[in-house]
Amino acid sequence: MRSFEHCVLEKYQWVAKHLGPSWVEKLILIRDKTMICGDLLFDDKPIIKGVINTPSWSQILVTACHNRDLKPNPGVKRLLNWTDGTYQNYIEEAKLKLVGTS
Repeated sequence: MRSFEHCVLEKYQWVAKHLGPSWVEKLILIRDKTMICGDLLFDDKPIIKGVINTPSWSQILVTACHNRDLKPNPGVKRLLNWTDGTYQNYIEEAKLKLVGTS
């Protein structure tokens, strides 16, 4: 991750600005995202590959200039922007699934 020092700093700054300081503590940066156990993965990379073929999380494809015209894979939701509240809806849906399984 050292070769991406500016990218790393930008990610922390973005999270602090848009999600708030409490989310910075929850931020995980890792090369193989499939290794992380979670509920949602917000990412602009259309296809996430790694060691684990079926990760625990559901992917939300964040629209960016390089993926704008790509159709998401089946089961992958798309986030068009961070301003209309859709990301919050995805988080609330994930919370409801967790409550329903406990």
